[in-house]
Formats: sequence, structure tokens, C-alpha cells
Amino acid sequence: MVTKWAVPVQNRLPCGRGSVSTVPANMSYTKLATMSELPEGALIEVVRGKELYALCNVAGEVRAMAGVCPHHGGPLGQGGLEGSIVSCPWHAWPFNSKTGACEFNPDLRVPVYAVRVEGADILVDIPDA
Repeated sequence: MVTKWAVPVQNRLPCGRGSVSTVPANMSYTKLATMSELPEGALIEVVRGKELYALCNVAGEVRAMAGVCPHHGGPLGQGGLEGSIVSCPWHAWPFNSKTGACEFNPDLRVPVYAVRVEGADILVDIPDA
């Protein structure tokens, strides 16, 4: 089940220690939203199971990243989008939506996921539940 609203973060990541998240090998494309929900310049949060994802539309290119900031677990999909930079709403940590790299510490990253748009559906290659 996919919902598109904020929920409390259940599994917070450790406070920004520079660790890099790994993405499991078992992935599959899953519909997380539609293009009507993500117009150009928009950033949304999508909840799937217990996982949060941040989807954004940068100049017509849909991008997907993990939705939890590694600093203190803020909801990235509820933050701001300026150009290709997603900023956490809690402490304004900036992440590149294409690479997942933190703008002031490129060794600190959030996972990014491949995206396909089929018709109006946004499909994201996320880990299988």
C-alpha cells in the first residue's frame, strides 16, 4: 500500500556520522506516484510500508531518493527543492537529488533510486518489501 502523507519517522538513522547507506540487490520498479501529483518544481513525500521516499521533479526529470535525512531523521520529502537540491525541513541539510550527496560533505549520502515514467505513472526501483 502506498500513501502520500507525512507519518512519524519510525526508524531514524544515526546522527550524521558519515556512513553510507547500501541498497539491497533485490529491487523492483514500484508505482509510487503519478505525474499529476508531481508537477515540475515539486517535492513530495511518499510512504510505502515503513519506508519514506522523497520524489522531486527537476526541470521535467523525476528523481527519487530515500526520504529520511541522515542527520536527525528529518522527512526529506517535506523539505524544500531549489534547483536540484533537496533541503531537510528540520535543519536545512542540503542533498543533491541526482546523486544523494550532501552539499557540504559529499561523503555523506542518501540512497537514490532509478525512476521510469510510464504514461502518467512514476515507477521507482526500490527494495522489495
